[in-house]
This record gives sequence, structure tokens and C-alpha cells, in this order.
Amino acid sequence: MSRKLKIAAAQLISRPADKKANLEKIKKYTKLAAEEGADFVVFPEMFYSGYDISKEQALELAEKQDGKLYQELSALARENNLYIICGYAELTENEQSTYISTMAVGRDGLFLGNHRKTYLSGGMEKENATPGDEYEVFDTEYGKMGMLICYEMEYPEPARILAFKGAEVIFVPAAFMNVHWMSRFLYAIAIHNQMYIVGVNHVGNRKGGCSKIISQMGLPMAEGSMTGEELVMAEIDLDSNVRRTQPHYYEFRPETLKKCYDAYQTNRDMLRGRFDPEDESLGYYREEDK
Repeated sequence: MSRKLKIAAAQLISRPADKKANLEKIKKYTKLAAEEGADFVVFPEMFYSGYDISKEQALELAEKQDGKLYQELSALARENNLYIICGYAELTENEQSTYISTMAVGRDGLFLGNHRKTYLSGGMEKENATPGDEYEVFDTEYGKMGMLICYEMEYPEPARILAFKGAEVIFVPAAFMNVHWMSRFLYAIAIHNQMYIVGVNHVGNRKGGCSKIISQMGLPMAEGSMTGEELVMAEIDLDSNVRRTQPHYYEFRPETLKKCYDAYQTNRDMLRGRFDPEDESLGYYREEDK
């Protein structure tokens, strides 16, 4: 079986706290992606609920994994014969908080996977949401794939964990303003792990677009504008696996990683004292840089 597949990153404007309008856009662009021959269509972070919402709105709009959004995506996937990956606000088990989540649905309408954002960025996310704690891959007819959400791409470990679990493609729904910053990290995790990366960003509401699909060698295959709603599309071939010929993946030694983390554990208190995120004078983090 050929492992060539066509991916559509749906770079769109979402309406905050308007699930009905956002769902209509999901339906429209899923159909457009199918008409263009896409096998996967991917929507941005928190697209269904809108990203710029309050904690109260998030709780009101949040759904369980098997809620209305899943039912709608399941029907859409079957109708259009493609995989759908979409960001949403997920209700926690105790229904007192939310996760920033992304779900994957197969072309047969079956639930494939759900990822809860582990690293929450800035005050709004940390106040509004509960962090997840897992990085899981999901199986498709083409191979194993994984999901990260926005800020998680800024750390080397999440993508590497997914790579070691066999993922050959990582989908990264995002809500980035500083797209130049975003691009650097997307390229980095692609080449460090020799895997395809699909980064899909919002436009509008101060978000900067520039969604992109990146090759296993860290090269751009398709890129969106900074302002327009569009499908950013590329065909990838998972049989052209550069991990067979380039050493960065298979020469990485777990024992080296253990030494790195032993050193971090030993020096953690010192590092925390030097880089205190609560000390604004250090310029550690600015929300506008997200």
C-alpha cells in the first residue's frame, strides 16, 4: 500500500464563544478539503470554542470527548472520507475545569485519539485550564501519528517522545501571534526528529497565520499567508523515510538523555532561582510573544 497522503491545514478565523458558527466553518472547510483530495484536514487550537474566551465561557462551552463535537466530526469524516483533527475545550472529569484539547477522528468516523495540552502558556491559559500529562500516538492506515498543541512545540521533549513512540507525522494546532517564533520551533522539531510537521494557526483576533507543512528534513512544503483564510496543502510520502539514511534519530542514545535529566534534577533549584518566571525584571515571558 502506498503511504502517500495529502494534508490540508485549515488556517481560519474562529469566533470566540460561538460554537455554532465555528462548526459551520469546520463543515465548510472539511468539504473543501475533501474536494481537493485531502486525506487529512486539521483545524487550529481551540477552534471549535474559539481561543480567546474566559474561564467561565470555557466551562460553559466545554464538552466531553464523546460530546456533540465528536458526533459532528464523526459524521463529517464518514461523509467526506477523510481524517479530521480539531481543537476544542474539553471538560475535565470532575466538570470543574477544562483541558485545551485536540481530537482525531478516522475517515470511518471512529474516535482515534485525544491530546490534552501539557504546557500551558501565559496567564490566561494557566488560569483557565488544567494541564494534561501524556503524549500518545494514534494509528492510521498510513502509520503512527501524534499531536501537540502550540506552546508544547517550544520544548524538545514532547516531539521526541512522540517520535520514539513511532510517530512519523505530528499535527500542531496553534494560536500564535508571533509567527516568526512559531516557525523556528516547527522547523526545529521537524529536523531534530526527522518527521513531517503540520502546524496550523488561527488568523484574525491578533493571530498571525503562516500555517505550514514541513518535510522530514526541515524544509517548507507549503505555507499560508499572515492574514487570509485558506487551506494550506501538501502531499507527503511516508515511504521516503530519511531516518533510514540520516543519523539524528537512530544514533540518539537513551543513556545520554538520562544523564541530561540527572543533571537537571541536581541543579533544578539553582535554575529556578536564576530564571524565576515571577520576576518580571528578567523579561522571562511576555504574553504578546506567544
